[in-house]
This record gives sequence, C-alpha cells and structure tokens, in this order.
Amino acid sequence: MKKLFLAVLLLAAASVQAAEFYVPTGVMAVYPGIVNEPYSAPLDNRLKFADKDDCDKAIEEIAKSKAIYVSTDNGTQRPEQDAATSIVVVAGACIKQSE
Repeated sequence: MKKLFLAVLLLAAASVQAAEFYVPTGVMAVYPGIVNEPYSAPLDNRLKFADKDDCDKAIEEIAKSKAIYVSTDNGTQRPEQDAATSIVVVAGACIKQSE
C-alpha cells in the first residue's frame, strides 16, 4: 500500500513541474554611421529557448548584425541598404524562467 501511495504521489509531483526556458534580456546600442543619430533599445525578444547555448547564440547574432537604411521616394519604399560603418553593441544575458 505504501508503494502504491508513493507512486501516485510521484506522478502527481511530476505533473506539477513547470516548463523552464531561457529568455534573452538586455539592451542594445546602435551607431548607424555618420548620417544618422545613434540610438539604444531594449532587447524585446519574445522567443523562448529550451537551451541556454541557443539563447546565447541569439544574443551573439544581434551583436553581429548591421544597421540598415530604409528610404522612401514619393511614397515608394526603396530597397534596404546596409550601413557600412554601423556598429551594434549588446549588453544582454539569458534569464531562466518557468511557466
């Protein structure tokens, strides 16, 4: 009887465990070059990563990115162009959370 009670108790405890995931948080600063003003923004990423390494790689991808210029000509959007002299700096970390 004790073994049956223990088995039921363990099954109940296993179903209560919450799912854990990692979320990238922090701030990024962008210097788009000599044409525009620098700006900063929070890392507002709604992605959830099961593995911390994947979350860290997502932050690295943001840091490797380049700013782009988008312009319009009489209401028509022109093709995007990379800002050759842009710099992106990220101060972020992956925070473990649970649902």
